[in-house]
Amino acid sequence: MRHYLRCDGPFGASPLAFVDATGEELARAVGADAAHVEDVRSAFLGSFGSPSLLRDVLSGASRPTYSGVEAPGWFRYLFLSCLVAAAETGGCNAGVYRERLRTLLGAEATISDLRGLPLLWGRLAEWCDARRLEGEPFRRVVLPDRGHMTQIGESVRIAFPSRLDRLRLEQLAADWNAAEFTSPTCVIKFVRNRLDGLPWSEGFVAAFLDFGMRYRRGERLLADHPFWVLIRRTLASIGEGDERSAAGISIRLIAGLDDETLVELSARTQIPGLGLRPDAEAGFSCTVSTEAMIEAVGAAARLGGFGRLRGVVAALDRGVMPFVETSWGVWAFLASPDSGPVRILGRHGAVRSSGNPGIWQAAADGWWLSSQIPIGVYEEILGRIGKPLEPSDRLRSLRIEGGIRTGACFLGRPTFLPVVAAPDGATLTLQASRVERGELGLAAEARGPVPLVAEAPVAGAWRLTAREIEGSGTENELRLSFVDRAFEHNVGAGSAEGWENEVELVLLPGILGSRTTDVPPAAPSEDETCRDDLLEAVYAGGVGGWSEADLFPLLRRAVGGGGGGPRPWDVLRALREGGWVEPRLDPRWGARRWILRPMRLLRRDDRTAVLDGAWCATGLDRFEAACRRAGAAAEVRPGRGPWSVPTMVVRSADLVAVAAATGVPIVDLPRIGAAPAPACWPSTIHPLAARMVAGIWCWERGRFLAAAGGATGSVRLERWVRPRRDARDVYRISGSASGDLVLESRTAAILEAHRRAGIPLLHHAENELVRLRAEGNLPAEIVGALRFAHLASSGPIRRETGEWTYAYPCSRDDARELVAIFGAAVAGSAPAPDHARYRLSRKLGPRGRALLNPAAALRPVL
Repeated sequence: MRHYLRCDGPFGASPLAFVDATGEELARAVGADAAHVEDVRSAFLGSFGSPSLLRDVLSGASRPTYSGVEAPGWFRYLFLSCLVAAAETGGCNAGVYRERLRTLLGAEATISDLRGLPLLWGRLAEWCDARRLEGEPFRRVVLPDRGHMTQIGESVRIAFPSRLDRLRLEQLAADWNAAEFTSPTCVIKFVRNRLDGLPWSEGFVAAFLDFGMRYRRGERLLADHPFWVLIRRTLASIGEGDERSAAGISIRLIAGLDDETLVELSARTQIPGLGLRPDAEAGFSCTVSTEAMIEAVGAAARLGGFGRLRGVVAALDRGVMPFVETSWGVWAFLASPDSGPVRILGRHGAVRSSGNPGIWQAAADGWWLSSQIPIGVYEEILGRIGKPLEPSDRLRSLRIEGGIRTGACFLGRPTFLPVVAAPDGATLTLQASRVERGELGLAAEARGPVPLVAEAPVAGAWRLTAREIEGSGTENELRLSFVDRAFEHNVGAGSAEGWENEVELVLLPGILGSRTTDVPPAAPSEDETCRDDLLEAVYAGGVGGWSEADLFPLLRRAVGGGGGGPRPWDVLRALREGGWVEPRLDPRWGARRWILRPMRLLRRDDRTAVLDGAWCATGLDRFEAACRRAGAAAEVRPGRGPWSVPTMVVRSADLVAVAAATGVPIVDLPRIGAAPAPACWPSTIHPLAARMVAGIWCWERGRFLAAAGGATGSVRLERWVRPRRDARDVYRISGSASGDLVLESRTAAILEAHRRAGIPLLHHAENELVRLRAEGNLPAEIVGALRFAHLASSGPIRRETGEWTYAYPCSRDDARELVAIFGAAVAGSAPAPDHARYRLSRKLGPRGRALLNPAAALRPVL
């Protein structure tokens, strides 16, 4: 019964003061859907085999002794007593309760003696307290006053809600104004006026009175109170709710390419007119521009979705749409923020009223998006435009935001510790229950959410408490478990189904990377600690793959986000080129997902192999131990920069035996090459029709800029997008004698534009190929050959000036081959010698010789 008793269950670490024993909640407890509620209920009632044993336990004559590690085995008897109280047959006095028990069990005789129930409730409270003292994540049990019902009082008053309670409340809410049902003050007044005139259960009355008393006392950490949970579920069942209800919509700001801010819309059920598409995680979602979001919300509201979009429509009509940070760099719409910094999507009036035009950037026609501002500035803006914020009585919950989950724990790496969200003024306390490694604390003088901090990896269990009113005796609690290493999981299992590979280059057999050399390793750096934390976090959270919207904030947090680190997109590129992750494309919508690569050994020569794929620290230790048992030497080599993925090199006279010992498959590394550009680029079938220019390559700054500000040279490179972002971006190169060329690959487009313009993108020197511009890379298919040839991976490097760029391990021979493929885009080495090209042409045959001749290149796709 971990569903009810453990802190990592759906009820969190709040004290167990009420038990939801309805059939629907019992089905959730065993992972069944709503269609099987009666089957689950029947199976539970049928699990009590011996009538005599049941009678002895309930009477107290027999004392159950079994107590499992996860939960006491005799909890089922207590749950049965709550199920009886929550059944749907009306009131529940002592006689009715015993008859209902007999009916549910299908027994011939009534069980009159129930003196064992109070004893079992007391034992449960003691058992949970003992487990909590040992640092185990169990909830504290708070038993109600049994009153005059000395045998069944606890069971009757702790069972909440009954089925009749829920049905009655749904009918009342449907007949009343459901919009006002979201206000705690209105709900309390509404229910209080009907408390005495309707046959509510004892548990309902107790839960309502407890909620009302705590709310009047000034407490607002009541969002997870069982009574308010019932209110939220009632609203969801009749199709109403606020912006965070199950029936509502989530709106998040996410980072796009070229400093573009996009909007992600998601909902658990479809909303006609909003343009949502099926999503395995969110239910339905789409990513659009700000302007498209505003248009879609208006269209959906006109088609009948106003009830679910009420808060969004009201904010747009007001001209001020607030967003709060829900995790690292992810800002979500919240109709009534009451704490922490916010970002605003606002019209002209909001921009003028802010008094600081420098915080705004254009987001859509007539709309601007602000940078992060204090909640007080947001309230002042509303006041100046004549739309002051009404006093908020919104309930809050003590919750943990951000962080990386691994199993039922958080990853305890300092870079990725979560934050605590609690109302302003609440007193937070963090107490260690079990410490295995490191020290965990709360950041001092934090504004908004309070970060958890540590100087080194942490592992263990901690108890976090929040008290709103000193001396009130009411304390909210969370139990936090951390591990310093990610748990191993089955990498790549089923995560790429239905998605396509992203291809940047058409490969041919060749000699690139065939001359193997060991490039000297880069000097150690403090950034490597953050990189190791990042690799562990990407592995831990990548069980089903990463959406780009979730992975990018993780990368931005790793590099610092303050401008002193490398570009997050470069770090992501390093993860890809280091064999850690690989992109998959949704062929229907153009969405991109990043999948962890399964481990495999790539044979470099007869005695050397490279471990390719993603691993966690525990898996790497296990792999190295297996190598030692097989008589192999395993070495972790650094890459070209501090954010490069380390390369695991295995040396052995019998690599097949090593593969068998480690359980990692071994494959031969193919020798690759490519035809000279533009024949090497994958063609595209996507036309420019129904697309618009979103960015133009600026030759002076070496990156894409917004269409209005991009500078152009003789060769023009443009990024074309669909307004609703429902297909892949495409890139058009124009302005050269070769004619226009349209490509899908951003990497290919940047390289080809530099080749046509005769401007180097990459320069070779000292066993390195270094990027000269702010953006641009070699195709990933080629980088793998360089990595295995030189036993070093690519990645961002810091120049002597402090600026970041990107570097690849590359010998002079490799550079000559790259010049033969990419022409003037690669500089620093002479063209490949004739004998090398002759050997390659002989190997490829007549068709290959034609491809190696630039004059025979394929015609560009227009």
